[in-house]
Amino acid sequence: MVSSVTFPSEFGGDGQTYTDDADPDTGLDGLGYLTRFVPCLSGAVEMAAYAKDRAAAVEAYVSECQQLRDQASQSATAAASSASAASDSETNAGQSATAAASSASAASDSETNAGQSATAAASSASAASDSETNAGQSATAAASSASAASGSETNAGQSASAAASSASAASDSETNAEQSATAADSSASAASGSADSALAARNSAEDLYGDLQAVRDARDDAATSAQSASDSAQSAVDTAENLEANFDILVRDVERANFEAATGGACTLERTPNGQACHMFVIPRLRWEELVPSGELSNGTHEGFVKDSVGKPELLVGMYMAAEVNGELVSQPRRNGCRSVDWDQANNMAQASGFDLMSNWQWSAVAFWCMANGFQPRGNTDYGRSHSHLHERGQPDNDPYDDEYTLLGTGPNSWRHNNAANGIADLVGNRWEWVWGVKMVDGRIFMAPDSGRGASESEWEDTGFDMPNTGASNWSGLSTQAPQNIRRALLMPNGVADPDGSIWTNLDGERFPRRGGARGAAGDAGLSALALSSQRSHSRTIIGLRLSRLV
Repeated sequence: MVSSVTFPSEFGGDGQTYTDDADPDTGLDGLGYLTRFVPCLSGAVEMAAYAKDRAAAVEAYVSECQQLRDQASQSATAAASSASAASDSETNAGQSATAAASSASAASDSETNAGQSATAAASSASAASDSETNAGQSATAAASSASAASGSETNAGQSASAAASSASAASDSETNAEQSATAADSSASAASGSADSALAARNSAEDLYGDLQAVRDARDDAATSAQSASDSAQSAVDTAENLEANFDILVRDVERANFEAATGGACTLERTPNGQACHMFVIPRLRWEELVPSGELSNGTHEGFVKDSVGKPELLVGMYMAAEVNGELVSQPRRNGCRSVDWDQANNMAQASGFDLMSNWQWSAVAFWCMANGFQPRGNTDYGRSHSHLHERGQPDNDPYDDEYTLLGTGPNSWRHNNAANGIADLVGNRWEWVWGVKMVDGRIFMAPDSGRGASESEWEDTGFDMPNTGASNWSGLSTQAPQNIRRALLMPNGVADPDGSIWTNLDGERFPRRGGARGAAGDAGLSALALSSQRSHSRTIIGLRLSRLV
């Protein structure tokens, strides 16, 4: 964890930095809290107010997006109605166009009839002209007859009679010609009216076609508007969903802040998927040259801080063994520890609660940290008390199966890994703890390369090392010539920084590791205590587990 905190002005703070040391300008330690504690709290309050205002602004923005989505949905509905009306208009226009075509056909028929009438009129006029010619010829014949009458008195009476008949016939022919001409004028007038009707019908058809095209244009515009409204609605929906999925409203966890302050920043509070608090000790990344400066175990980042070949800055370890609360595993004080779970159940329950089962590499990191800092924790190793310090007791957990276990974290500070109230409790004694990342098959050790879960159990490395057959053998009597990775994993002594504890093995079949010892293990319990004697399906009230997380 960091040893300082800054209240940035861009987030509502005053821009000041405060540290947990005795720095004369920024420190809260020593007498610094007299002048800086209240401003520090004021900065926290100001930033909380800023966060509240930002949260309100985001809520208003989300509400506005919802209104836009509703409006877009209404626009899409209106556009669909417009498109339906346009379709009806197009149908009506089609019917009008059909009627116009019928009118045009009738006009064409009238124009044909007019042509036929004009032809008849022309024929009548031609006949009248012929009659007029005959009348002229008859008059000429009458004159000739009159002349003949003057020349021949004998034939005068006959010729005069014939002339009178010819004159009468000429008059009748002239009358017929006038009647034919009148009929021709009427037919021409009717033909002209029919032609005017045909032209009017054609103009009407052209107007209707123009109206039909306008309707089609309106339909296309309505369809375009409907698509645009649909696109706008979908865009509003996508925006709202994107905001909901990706916009995190950061709310300060007051309980976490108070807990971190109470532990001096050494611990933090993580939460399960259902929001239950888990008290976690924070260990900054450790390197082998820091843990074993003499170099016997080489150098580089400790494997407890490596996840699938990637180093992580911090390891969070449960301050307490896991307890089951409301269907989830938590790390909380004064709880009855989870018990009677096998190795697979321990893994699955830890991951379902948002954490990992503590790995053997991580156990190694804590144990080597203790050795480097010169302190080995004690614990419940004598049925509720320390076997070596009988006055050190924890509070019994009133387990209906056995009252010799203690409520988690109720022992003295010496039962914590750093000999302080903010340390990891009950690593030694009380209950054995399943760990992940190691198994033994017929004596051969198979091991995960680091604390990441990327490699499946079937891919764990065959170390080529076979464990000895031992029963409650203290490490002091075992060989220190095991391969370096076996010694770094705290599976065999290293000869330089070896914690207390004993080892148990069963070389028959597949066996999985438990660490730390139990409430009656006495001197066999300790940070190096290792039981490689249980099958994966083994479960007893004497076995529990601990949560961890790399961040």
